[in-house]
Formats: sequence, structure tokens, C-alpha cells
Amino acid sequence: MKNTKTTRKRSTSGKRKVNPIRLPRDYHWKILGTLADDLREFVPRDDYALVKEIVRSRDMDAYSHLGELWGLQSLATTDSSMAEHRCRYQLASLLKKFQVPGDAVARRTAAMHKFVQAELSCRDYNHSGYKALAWGEDTTTVNIFTYARAWIEKVIGCSLPSHDAITKTSRHGPGVTLNTLKGRTSKYFKYLEWPYSCCRQTFRHAVTAIKSDPRWLGALEDDYRRRYNIPKHVILNQELFWSTVITIVEGNKIAFVPKSYKIDRTIAIEPAMNLYLQLGVDGFIRKRLKRWDINLDDQTKNQYLAHLGSKFGSDNFATLDLASASDTVSLAICRLLLPPEWFEYLLALRSPYGYVEGRLLRYEKISSMGNGYTFALESLIFGALTYGTLKEKLGTVDTGAFAVYGDDLIVPSYIAPTLITVLNKAGFALNHDKSFLEGPVRESCGTDWFRGSPVRPVFLQSKPSNVKELFTDHNRLKRWFELRLGICNPKTLSLIRRWIPCNLQLHGPYSDEEFDTYLHHHKPISRWVNGVWRYKKLSRKPINYKDARVDLLHFRKLMASLSNRPPVLQRWDKKIEAGGSTFDVAVGNSSYTAFSISRTSVWCDEYTEPAPVRRPIRWAARA
Repeated sequence: MKNTKTTRKRSTSGKRKVNPIRLPRDYHWKILGTLADDLREFVPRDDYALVKEIVRSRDMDAYSHLGELWGLQSLATTDSSMAEHRCRYQLASLLKKFQVPGDAVARRTAAMHKFVQAELSCRDYNHSGYKALAWGEDTTTVNIFTYARAWIEKVIGCSLPSHDAITKTSRHGPGVTLNTLKGRTSKYFKYLEWPYSCCRQTFRHAVTAIKSDPRWLGALEDDYRRRYNIPKHVILNQELFWSTVITIVEGNKIAFVPKSYKIDRTIAIEPAMNLYLQLGVDGFIRKRLKRWDINLDDQTKNQYLAHLGSKFGSDNFATLDLASASDTVSLAICRLLLPPEWFEYLLALRSPYGYVEGRLLRYEKISSMGNGYTFALESLIFGALTYGTLKEKLGTVDTGAFAVYGDDLIVPSYIAPTLITVLNKAGFALNHDKSFLEGPVRESCGTDWFRGSPVRPVFLQSKPSNVKELFTDHNRLKRWFELRLGICNPKTLSLIRRWIPCNLQLHGPYSDEEFDTYLHHHKPISRWVNGVWRYKKLSRKPINYKDARVDLLHFRKLMASLSNRPPVLQRWDKKIEAGGSTFDVAVGNSSYTAFSISRTSVWCDEYTEPAPVRRPIRWAARA
């Protein structure tokens, strides 16, 4: 869309209460059944009958079995048309991630079992498993390990950098911490609501971090004096001060979030100051990895290499995915691969224990999902083992010939078996359902490819709770129908539009990025005025928090980062005007529905399939 300009409409809409939508309890089954009707002509009669029988019986176990029959792995073993592949894969994937009401206890039990098994795996590796990697009799493996360790030293340095360098990107994240109350996740509340939680071994690093920001230290001291009625001329007892503003906790809290109808996902809620410092490590490692063409802020390299692997098969790239990667980065593998100073620093910032079901569990892994540096650290380790394997097999390494994004790895196909062996000896297990070493199928970083063509399906995550989520389901399915099959107005879309109130059936141009603000429509729904079309959009605006006390406003100055900015005085104490600001503070998850008017001079009437970003690939000689 070109020359698009959005303005706010205040007088005719403003804050507006929208009546809740009414959806049937079996929303997901109705969508699946209607989708099967739309795809009937593209799939065999028996397959259509199977899906309809599953819909009639409301059998999620039987539906789950479809994923095994028609999932991504099956595409490589069947000889059908592209349209049939895409349709069966879409039917088997639509409800794959849907949160179906079910046995919450069973889902939590399954998640806990998986979590415990990962811990047991790490414990075994910490006790004896590491010996096969470091001191085994296999010369190839030992050489790969040596190259990997040397590469890590090149990336992050042999010794720990200065405090300013490693905490430059320290920050409060957008999620919850042990300090979070009533959904108050704004950065403002994370500064304001002290005492801050912190693990014992992290305490001195937390104190140093606060002292390094005079604004933060000053705000804390002022609020401390106010809270305990200490005059400004009285010198503070530093030991008492720090023990008051920072409270010591044993570790993080293990929580469960929805994943599928069978199992929940385990995450860890970190202490506030631990997470603040962990994100500093994350930022440092991300920056250093970019020097080696590993960009954790961009997935296009992985997507392009996966596209090539799908197009050219076994003679090109293999895509590897690891099972429970974040939960199986053991202490031993980190001790072996990381420089000693770095290892000790990461130990100081982690949570050594986790509270789960009323008891305290000692971690055998370096960090859990929820730790701020977990993703960057595992990318560093997997990148090192990949580099070491290429170095051992080829003698030289071209960073353009492999890709790492967390546990999504892409390597030349002929070294994939060796790398898998090394990963196993490092304590990791391959996820066979999402790994592809040969054939025409590849998957990486949210893209699925079959013979060089995209086949990524649409997933329904949960039953919509508002109109914006209905917009999303409608528009994503509409895009899939038009790009994959060339169908413009199937019954599935008509069904979804029936559940949208008439006054909220807003229409606008096609978009490959904007899905939740209006219904995509192929032709203008308004008059051409002064060279533009106007259309209405629906959005949810956060309700901003207003400070009840003027003496707390000084914490707002901490919301704006001073990095890469001139040292000018921020007007943090000025009243925040409506319209958005760095210093706006949302009240938990509270929001209101609002309308805005957009204008465009070009009404987009078709979707586009973004081509993979081409990257130069320089191949070394095959071993």
C-alpha cells in the first residue's frame, strides 16, 4: 500500500464501548467443517469424509492423528498435486495449536513430566555425559569441540567485558516478573514498585547496575526518604537502604501457559533484577553474533536457506530443529564451551532454583524459558557447534553457508549427520518431526517449503474474544485461499462475517501485514475524494495511568533510555498529553475500542507472497 496516512478520529468515535461478540461454543469445529467443504474438490473423497466424521464426533484425538498422516513430514513421501498437499496440510494444521477446553490437570501434568525429564537429562549429562564430548576417543568430536570453544572466545571474548559494556543493553522486559502486580507490566511500574526481587548471588551486580544510573539511584533515594520520613539532610545508612530496596529470593517461579489441548508449556517468572541484567547479556551476545552473520533480530537468512534446501533437495541445505532445546542447555556444556569468567557471570545472573507446586527445585540447566539470555546463549552454543563441524569437515568456514536462529539450524546437507552426532554428544536431541535432511520439504523460522513453494498453513490459536481477533481469523484465511488456491470468497469467510456485528463490518484494502483492524476487501468501499480513498479502522487503545501523587512522577524519567541520545533534560515532570508519548503508562491490560480514519491513494486488491531475500552463498568444497 502506497501513500497511506492515518489520522485520529476523535469527535465521532473516541472511546466507545463495543458489545461483545457472540460465538458458538464449537466455533473451531464449525470453521474446520466449513473449510473441509471449501476444499472438497481438491482432496480425495475418503479424506474429505474422514475430516467430516472427525468434525461430527468432535474428536480431538482423532484430529491430532491427522497431523501425523498429513503433516509436513508426509509431504515428502506422497506423490500428489501441489493443491492437494496444501489442502490436506491446512486441514491437519488448522486446530493444531487451538486451545480446546479440556482437562487442565492433565495438560499441566504432561507439561510437568516433560519439564522433569529435561531436568533428568541435564543431570545425567552434568554427571557423566559431558565426557564423551570433551575427552572421548573420537578424534573428530574432540576437534569439533575445540573449534567450537575457540569460536565462542572470538565472538564474546576470552574475558568478561567491562560493566558498562555488558549492561549497556540491560532493560526491563515487557513481560511479568516476580514483582509484577495485577498485570502492571509497564516499565514505569517495574521501576516504581520496589523492593525489587533478586537472587542472592545477583545482589551485588544489581546494586552496581542501579548505581550506574544516577537517575535511578536518585529516584529510589527520594522515594525511600518519602516512604520512611527521612529528611534530605540525613545521610542514609547504605546497608539498610540496599537491603530494603532489594529483597532476596531463592529463585524463579515455574508457571504454565497454554500450548495445545494435550500439554501446557512451562515457563519461569524471573526476579526483576535478575531479568534486567540477563537482558543486558542478551543484547551483548546479539550484537557480537552479527559480526559472524548470525542476526537474531532477522529471520530472513534462515527462511532463504530453507527455501533453497526445499528447491534443490539433498544436494543443498538441511534444516534441523532440536527438542526442548532451552530446557536441555546443561551446566556442563556451558562450563566446557564458555570462557570461565563468562560462565561464572552467567551463573551469577541465573536463578539457581525454581518454585513449582509448593516445593523448591534445583536447576540442572543453565537457564529456563523466561530467562533473558536463554535465546541468545543457545544460539551462541548451537552456532559454535555448527562452526566447529564445518571447520573440521572443510578446513575453512563461510558464515554464509549456515544459519542459526535459536534451535533452528540450517547447514549443508552433507555435514548434517556429523552435526547431529555432535549435538547428541552435547546433550541435545533432534526433533524429528521438524527436521528435514533430504527430500523436497524444509521448515525454518515460521516458513514451510515444498519443492521451493511456500505451504505454510493458517493456525487458529484460540476462540476469538473480540472483533479484532475475528478480523484476524478472517483475513489470514482469506489470504491463504487467494494465494494458495486462487479462491476469492469461500464459505468459510462468509461464516466468519456472520458473527461480526453489522456496525463493525469495516472494510479496507488488502494487506500482507495488517490483519486485525478491518476486513480485507478487493475494491474501494468509499468515494474517491481529493485523490484518496478513506476507510475506517478498528483499534484498541490502552488506558493510560495517571499518577495520583506528584512525588512519584520522578520515576517517569527512567522510562526514556539515554543511550544514543544527547544529554538533554527530559521533561518527565510535564503533564503527558493525549496522543502517545514515551512516558505513557498503560493500566495493566485495560483498553478501549477506538476508530480511526485511514487514507490511501492506491487501493491494494491483491496479496503478495514475499520472495525469500536472496543472499550470496559461497560454497566450499565438499568433504
